[in-house]
Amino acid sequence: GGFGVGTAVSTSSDAPALSGVYKLAEIERHGRGVPVFKKSPGKRTYPGCKQVWRVMRNGIAVEDVLGLEGTPAPAGAHPLLSEVMKRGVRVSRPSLNEIRERCRLQLATLPGDVTQLIDGKEYPVRITIAP
Repeated sequence: GGFGVGTAVSTSSDAPALSGVYKLAEIERHGRGVPVFKKSPGKRTYPGCKQVWRVMRNGIAVEDVLGLEGTPAPAGAHPLLSEVMKRGVRVSRPSLNEIRERCRLQLATLPGDVTQLIDGKEYPVRITIAP
């Protein structure tokens, strides 16, 4: 057995934190959704509410498509995003088991060569929104 105390036990010293980015994409003004975007140089922004569709062929995911919410889904695709909050109220609360099962099922649809840790291939993501 072993025993340890400290942050190095639970984090990697070369990547101690998971970075993330939050960008406001749309706000409500006078009862209407208004897309917003930053005009910072070097930062690409896609304003408006979005949906991500997973395109499937013969039970295998072939690409994800990022588009504006409300635009038609690509052929053979299903949406990946679902509403979880509305007007500050949680509308969906899946259990940990439901989340785990969804993750397992989604991973199983990915091609094997994109899930490899060593020499894995890039999974295609197509963006249909003009920046």
